[in-house]
Amino acid sequence: MAFAQKVLFMAVMRSLYGHHFPPDFYDDLITFDNGLPMIFHGLPFFAPAATHARERLVARFAKYISNSWREDEYGGYLEGASEAISSIVRELKSTDLTLDEISRLMSTFLWGAQSTSVRVAAWAVRYLVTNQEVYGRLQAEIRVARTTTYTDLDSLLSVEPRELDGPSFSLVTSFVKEVMRMTILPVSARIATQHVHIPDVDGESILIREGEIVLANVSSMHYSGDQYQDSEKFIVDRFSSHNKSYGGEEKCFKPFGTGLRVCAGKNFAMHSLRMLVILCVDTFDIRLAPNTSGRIPEIPNFDTRLCTPVADPDKEIDIVVFRQSLPL
Repeated sequence: MAFAQKVLFMAVMRSLYGHHFPPDFYDDLITFDNGLPMIFHGLPFFAPAATHARERLVARFAKYISNSWREDEYGGYLEGASEAISSIVRELKSTDLTLDEISRLMSTFLWGAQSTSVRVAAWAVRYLVTNQEVYGRLQAEIRVARTTTYTDLDSLLSVEPRELDGPSFSLVTSFVKEVMRMTILPVSARIATQHVHIPDVDGESILIREGEIVLANVSSMHYSGDQYQDSEKFIVDRFSSHNKSYGGEEKCFKPFGTGLRVCAGKNFAMHSLRMLVILCVDTFDIRLAPNTSGRIPEIPNFDTRLCTPVADPDKEIDIVVFRQSLPL
């Protein structure tokens, strides 16, 4: 699924970091992401490939910052980069941090901004190609919007992110959210500010003491039959504004966390993923590759051996991509 992942990765990198940023970060990011659980648990010797990938990311960031930084009367900027990234580096450079330390922090930022999105992008393509009804409904909605409202590429690419929340791409938005609900495995941690008693299923209570860390199992919420009808099924219009049966389930949708620690990039992630789906479906025909077994591949199961923030498939499916004959 590198087709979707690399497209999204490069688009985001160009928009944030500009043309000076080297294009060969993708493989190291995925390698680093795969081994990150072991690094987090203080067991880097179980993930040597990830450790080496992290050092390569840091080295590339240091070179990028050194080559692209320009001084000016406002404190400096990264040539070609967005103001958001320039301001982050500007603040870091105003401290006593070394270039190596700044590069390590920026590598962490890169991982946080990209790892979840690129994995969700791959699942989006898997759900598209293994369900022709879903593909057809999305294609129909996108074509209506492209022929009535966004009739040229510039008008689509320059759209305000909040405009995609409207009725023109209601099904696309619901599709991306349902992919997230099914595949993201977030863990939300909070510190108790006071003693709390939580009722247990056996009638007893569980005492959470002040200062203890509480982990919310968000993926269990996303699969809870009490919260979602047909929770084990992929329902493309579950979060659609037109679907009255499933409208109440939005309140339990927490892929980005919640509260003060909610993901700062959630709106950017949603916008980039929706644009990826819109442009891929509008520009390409994406199909399952011919299978010598004669069986139609189904959506893969999760590989439960891995501890990544987005589920990995237990097997991969092959696709073929054709550019549509009609240009954008």
